[in-house]
Amino acid sequence: MTRLWVIGMGPGNPDYVLPIAIRTANECDVLIGADRYLNLFDKPREQLIELRGNLEPVLFSVNTLCKQGKRVGFLVSGDPGIFSILSLLKSRFPNEDIKVVPGISSVQYLFARLKRPWHDCQVVTVHGRQDVDLLSKIKDAKLVAVLTDDVNTPSVIAQKMVKAGFKNKKITVGARLSWPDEVIVSGSAEFISKTDFDGMCVVVIEDE
Repeated sequence: MTRLWVIGMGPGNPDYVLPIAIRTANECDVLIGADRYLNLFDKPREQLIELRGNLEPVLFSVNTLCKQGKRVGFLVSGDPGIFSILSLLKSRFPNEDIKVVPGISSVQYLFARLKRPWHDCQVVTVHGRQDVDLLSKIKDAKLVAVLTDDVNTPSVIAQKMVKAGFKNKKITVGARLSWPDEVIVSGSAEFISKTDFDGMCVVVIEDE
């Protein structure tokens, strides 16, 4: 019997949350996720768990809730299949206990705004990670999408590209995607290296 639902909540704006995601979340006894997602649902506060920092206490609580027969929904940004908590949950809970509700990823959204297919794109994340040899991935691929954070910002990535001598690459940065104040900017690595962006962006890097 399914106990865990991993629910994709889209790129940010509630307009891009699928109806099935809202319906599934409303059917859960407990919801876990960022406040911006939890605030979309009219549930008592004791049924909402903010997901941040150390995950171990949360996973312990989930195990207890599942044993009690509770339905638990994890609200994740974008699509659960792209760098989400899904992999961790699958390593901790039986596969038959988990169901996944897909969502619109920020990468998918940006390529839609660019009016481009992305079936040949390599997706990489440097969000919360320092162990990714991003320059090697950029060098060997014609099209790469990178999920950034407040440390590995678009400008920091572009600065590394400039230092490495990547002169034949075009960079497109999507910030605040799906929101009214979204920004989508394209240019050379040198141009992007001198431009400030929010940390949470999607960066598309491609051959000129």
